[in-house]
Amino acid sequence: MDRKICVGVALALTLAALAADRPRAAVGKPGVTPVPCPQQEWQLGDAAFDALPGAKAFFGKYDGGLYRIEIPDNWNGDLVLFAHGFVPNTGPNGSNLRVGTHRFREHV
Repeated sequence: MDRKICVGVALALTLAALAADRPRAAVGKPGVTPVPCPQQEWQLGDAAFDALPGAKAFFGKYDGGLYRIEIPDNWNGDLVLFAHGFVPNTGPNGSNLRVGTHRFREHV
């Protein structure tokens, strides 16, 4: 049963990422010309991680990103999603897609 839930969460995340990738109408104030993002070849990082004691870890990649899912053995059904926020695509690590583990996970 846990595997079905994890697959469902991974599928939902993938569908959300694909929906976010669709073209949108131009936005902004009149006179502002949107500038497209530069073409960039992304390097996928390693999504692997160890689960906390009493939990299972699931991780991987999809077209355009990486994911990590951690499910406690005594899961109560609540879901917490964490997004790291903006990361610039400049500098020596700018083309690296990465996923981190925030310290708050021990508390949730």
